[in-house]
Amino acid sequence: MKKIGFLSALVASAAALLLGACNDDNDAPKPPVDLPTEVTVGDRTLELKSFYAMYFGDYNMIFLYATPEEGLVGEEVLSAEETLCVGLTPDFLNKTVDLLAAPSEGMLQIVNYCFGWDEPYAELTPDTASGIVDNAKLKVGYAAGELQVTLSSTLLDGRKYAFHAKAPFDYDAELRPDNYMEIDEVREIKSAYYTDAEEGSYLYFTPADLSGLDPTEYIPSGVTSCASLYFDESLMIGEQYDIASVSRPFEIRIDLNSVDGNNITHRISNGDLGGATGTFTVTRSGGTAGKFTVELDIRGLGSYNFKLRYSGVCEPFAAATKANEYGYAGLAQEEIGSVIIDQRNAAKHSVWITCDRGVTDIEDFDNNWVSEFVRLEYSPVHPTIGNSVYDGTLIGFSQDDAAAIVFEDNTWNNMSAAIGALGSISVKLDESQSPAQAVIEFRAMKSTGPATQEPVFGGYYKGKVTVVK
Repeated sequence: MKKIGFLSALVASAAALLLGACNDDNDAPKPPVDLPTEVTVGDRTLELKSFYAMYFGDYNMIFLYATPEEGLVGEEVLSAEETLCVGLTPDFLNKTVDLLAAPSEGMLQIVNYCFGWDEPYAELTPDTASGIVDNAKLKVGYAAGELQVTLSSTLLDGRKYAFHAKAPFDYDAELRPDNYMEIDEVREIKSAYYTDAEEGSYLYFTPADLSGLDPTEYIPSGVTSCASLYFDESLMIGEQYDIASVSRPFEIRIDLNSVDGNNITHRISNGDLGGATGTFTVTRSGGTAGKFTVELDIRGLGSYNFKLRYSGVCEPFAAATKANEYGYAGLAQEEIGSVIIDQRNAAKHSVWITCDRGVTDIEDFDNNWVSEFVRLEYSPVHPTIGNSVYDGTLIGFSQDDAAAIVFEDNTWNNMSAAIGALGSISVKLDESQSPAQAVIEFRAMKSTGPATQEPVFGGYYKGKVTVVK
């Protein structure tokens, strides 16, 4: 039949040419081949008739189930006696994977349940593939709300092992929270703030759970990624704008890795796109002053593609209330009672912090008269930063070899590989007052992946200090 159809098309085309006619339909692109949904081993094939796809958040896994049983809907497929199951992490979406050379990142598993065949291939993973197949390619496609998986392989005994299955699957609904920002990974937005300018509004979003945001403190403690936006009032009317065609003021800025003092910052604005493309839609609701709906889809923002979706109330910028305390993350915190800043060593300054009150003498620390204390160390001169060490500049371990946080038997610094060598110290000192006043922050972090850090130890203090020169 295929040969006849092909010859008929040739004859029709030749006739059209002889008649001097032109048929534009012949140039129309052909639709993609719609593969039959079935599973094949050797010369045996089963048609797959019911399908279900789901996301299991506890393991960050997508599962597609298919069965020869007809008429099953949704989770009913899971209870079918004969089932094909493909499980994979989202990083395999829209990729073709060679199971014999699959990357170590992510998880991938193919399981057959109760097909009644002799099944050495009942469970196929990148770890077991070499003992089951001599070639195996798995194609994973996702588009327009549908997930498709196609396996083409040859078992070690020479038989063909292949299948094709597809099921409805909404990536956005399953894998993204309602309010999220996506830079190198999807993060739920937990804090949202705004402040009004004369002709527009500034918006601030971060996955960090903040108790407030001081507009003078752009990157407070605990923030490892954030987005800062500005839109002219005339742009916040619910229309989608292409950033290349917007002449009215807007700005989009993202910051990453700020906890270590080594900010990765990318910024675009109208008239200065830096090669970025994309769209934004912003709505400000009239009934509630701080209610915004924001959707961004920006490509080429520096080295990143950036998406953001938020709908809800943004809190007014307001200084966060912080306690003067230190301790390990997740454990009881110690209240800070006394602080001494020691500037006697020209090469390395120290800050002594204790829960004891009324301590003003360094010898109390040296002679162990103080019950418990934290010591911060850093170089007094930072030419790479270009600012005074006492103006509140965040000093990351990677910027200062002398920077360290010392508590009991632990030292966190740039050499402490056990915690990923992440951390920072900032000291803002005001000696114009009597007694001197300071704002001090310090934190040690453990790296848990790109642009993400897990708190280990840290503290905050704002109040009077003793300065020793």
